Formats: sequence, C-alpha cells, structure tokens
Amino acid sequence: MFSFFDLWWVRERQSIKIRATGTGLIKMKCWIFKPTSDQNGSIGSNPDHDLLNTISNVHYKLLCEDRSEQEIVDAAEMSEDQNKFKISLSILSIEH
Repeated sequence: MFSFFDLWWVRERQSIKIRATGTGLIKMKCWIFKPTSDQNGSIGSNPDHDLLNTISNVHYKLLCEDRSEQEIVDAAEMSEDQNKFKISLSILSIEH
C-alpha cells in the first residue's frame, strides 16, 4: 500500500517523508508521476517537478508552523483535479 512520499530537501541535505492516510496520497502520486512512453514503447514516469517543488515548499512551511503534512494530503483528497490541488496548496502556503 502506498503510504508516504520521500522527498529530498536539497538545501538541508536530508530526507523529508510525507506520511498520511486517505485517497489524497494516491491522487498526489497520479498527479506527480504521469506515465510516459518513449519511442521504443518503454513505459516510464515523468515527474511533475513544479508540483513536487510546490509540495515540498508547502510541507516545509507546515513543519515550521508545527502543522501536519496531513493537510497537504487532505487538500489533494478534496480536489477534483491537479489544478484545484495547486490552488489548495497556494491557500495552505499563505494561511497563518
């Protein structure tokens, strides 16, 4: 079962895990890792680096404010699509 993301925090050279429950984590995985295929028909994954960066920044802000990463996953769960998720992340980044 998919239950966490392991993000690399470049500036601090450490791993940050987003552990959570709910369907939001699965939605995030689908939005971040879109399937691709190359000219040989090989199937791979092409991560959305902008979305990963946004999630990382919001996660960092939540940690600094002693808030839970579950807020990110809850935002994904309540979002119908990736664009609405990005809007929710923007709101999370300016709250408090």
